[in-house]
Amino acid sequence: MRKLLIVLLLSGCLSTFSQTYSGHIYHIGGTLHASYDLVDRTPLFSSASELIKDIKNTDLVGTSFTGSWTTGTGNNTMFVKDNTIDFNTFSSTQITNSYNSGVPASTVTNPSNGDIFIAKLRSTDSFAVIKITNIDPTDSTCACSNVGKMTFDFEIEESCPENIPELQDNVSICLDDDVILNGGVGYSSYSWNTGSNAQSITVSDSGMYVLTVTDDNGCITTDTAIVTVLFPPDVSIVKTDDLLTANVSESVTMYQWLLNGNEITGANLQSHQATENGYYQVKVQGTNNCWNTSESLVVEVGNETTIARYSSESSLTIYPNPTNDKIYFKNLSTPMNYTLINALGQIVKVGILNSNVLELDNYSAGIYKLLTIDQNNKIRYSTNLIKN
Repeated sequence: MRKLLIVLLLSGCLSTFSQTYSGHIYHIGGTLHASYDLVDRTPLFSSASELIKDIKNTDLVGTSFTGSWTTGTGNNTMFVKDNTIDFNTFSSTQITNSYNSGVPASTVTNPSNGDIFIAKLRSTDSFAVIKITNIDPTDSTCACSNVGKMTFDFEIEESCPENIPELQDNVSICLDDDVILNGGVGYSSYSWNTGSNAQSITVSDSGMYVLTVTDDNGCITTDTAIVTVLFPPDVSIVKTDDLLTANVSESVTMYQWLLNGNEITGANLQSHQATENGYYQVKVQGTNNCWNTSESLVVEVGNETTIARYSSESSLTIYPNPTNDKIYFKNLSTPMNYTLINALGQIVKVGILNSNVLELDNYSAGIYKLLTIDQNNKIRYSTNLIKN
């Protein structure tokens, strides 16, 4: 079985609000900063560029502080008030829908404590959500004649990072192989549509596998891998005397014959002339690069069936034959590997003879061939037995 490793390229990132920041502005007629950059979370003095002033106080010199604001020239941030928003629990979708259903304006007049504003930042598709926490028209931090201060909390929409793993979207594997789908490191949680919460899963079936991950900032990312299982050619062996031929169901690109589980050097054609006794198989590779191996076929060259050829065990005999439920061995001196083959040439049992009896009561009636195998995988004894 082959095992492939596929690392997913996670795509379809969703923006998220994940962290609360605090900001404040003072009276524009005072000596302290009267503007604020929401994107960089920075208070700004009057000398800063107008383009980055998302909030700029508009109270007139000599008037009481109200907290009213507008945006810098050319900044283009727009605001929608929506006090139905729960500042502690909201989603990107909710914010987008609320903004789109409101009336955006670049100026906010006379805000109150607790007001919620949705800001669409600088003609982009990114939003900030602002909650006014305190408007104090008497704050004298500036030690000047134009006093007043407004504080606010805000969250800003942040996109998923772009440094994400690389993906092979469509994965093909051969039957009986599997593939590891790996979401990559660096995420706080993983959720597969298979129900697994592991970073990686091993799959062997065709299908669509969907992974959703969340990073430490709450950013949600999803991706899909399509796995397709490819089927190898069906293959069997046709025996004509000692000539073995691979019978295949479709076109193949390569043949490899095996004897007793070992590849036969140079035996790469559709047919192979057997020259030794043993188990023969043939492996074939399909046009889709998938391999299949035939069932074993036991071959005795020249169809010889006498025991005398296997001189090292020529004295080994079995009885009774035919039998109803078991056979006994005579002259079994040491434990031996054995194979039992039915009349179709199929191996139905393999094992080690540790005693002089072999139970057969679980097998159907018929003619079987019994082989004993030495340590070099050579057939040392062969006989037919009949199960009643």
